[in-house]
Amino acid sequence: MTVADFVSYGAYGPLQIWSTTNLENKRCIAVVRENHISVFECTTPPAETIADYSLGPNELPLPPYGELTDSVRFILHDGVVDVYRPTTGGEFYGGDCC
Repeated sequence: MTVADFVSYGAYGPLQIWSTTNLENKRCIAVVRENHISVFECTTPPAETIADYSLGPNELPLPPYGELTDSVRFILHDGVVDVYRPTTGGEFYGGDCC
């Protein structure tokens, strides 16, 4: 695997979001922080590729509903990554990531 195998989706707070272009017919997502891959998850389609990450709530962008949370979920959908933040009820609020 080389750098050419990855596509950048940009940043979400201090996190960089990447996916692989084609890795043995799998979809992979990577969450990178401070030049270190913190989460790397792969699935075989049609399963969703999900990466969960936790860090200080003040380090993440404020969610639309205004509640600070320390968790974030990224889901790779073909060429788009969506971001989800949990609400107080434990459900996830979703939207476009990067």
